[in-house]
Amino acid sequence: MSTIIDERIFGDLPFFRTQYVNMGGDLPDLRDRLQFFCQRTLRSQVLEYIQYTQRKLITQHFQPTDQEQKLYEAISNFLKCEGTYAIPDQ
Repeated sequence: MSTIIDERIFGDLPFFRTQYVNMGGDLPDLRDRLQFFCQRTLRSQVLEYIQYTQRKLITQHFQPTDQEQKLYEAISNFLKCEGTYAIPDQ
C-alpha cells in the first residue's frame, strides 16, 4: 500500500506503521482517509461492461497427510496467539 499511496498523505512507512499498524493503531482514521482512494466495486455494478463466465462449483475431497495436518494446526495455533496481527479477530 505504501508504494501506491503518496507519502505526503500518510507519511513514510515507519510513521504509517506507528499510526495505523502497531497495537492501538487508529483504524477508524485509516478507513476515513482511505475512502477517498479505495472504492469497492461489486460485480453487479459492472455487468454491463464485463462479461463474466458462469462459475461452476467443483468439490474435491481432500485428506491431508499427517504432516500436512500438523502444519495446518501449527499455523492455525500461531495465528490465534495474542498479539498476532495476521488475521483480525472478526
